[in-house]
Amino acid sequence: MIFLSKAKINSKEINNSKIIIDLEGCTKCKACITACPARLFYFEADKLQILDTFEDTCIECGHCVAICPVNVIRLKIHENKPLKSIDLQKERPSYELFYNLALTRRSIRQF
Repeated sequence: MIFLSKAKINSKEINNSKIIIDLEGCTKCKACITACPARLFYFEADKLQILDTFEDTCIECGHCVAICPVNVIRLKIHENKPLKSIDLQKERPSYELFYNLALTRRSIRQF
């Protein structure tokens, strides 16, 4: 059995130093469970839970935030600002620039 010791948990949200999850808005799709590379999410009694090692183990990669279809997961490290809008026709990188960038990045994203 895993106990949650560091996160503040109530019927409405999970809140610790790294994450805020709105439990009332959660649709229980379990996408965050499969997206998290560290496997820090689980369901118990039909409620989303996080491991007690979450704050020590979470690398704040944002997989859970990106995959959540109802946007109830928020990492505190991310600024709560709208994304910058760009004109793709004018600001699109060349194939070579993108290819070189992709070669220098590693990811385990599962979409």
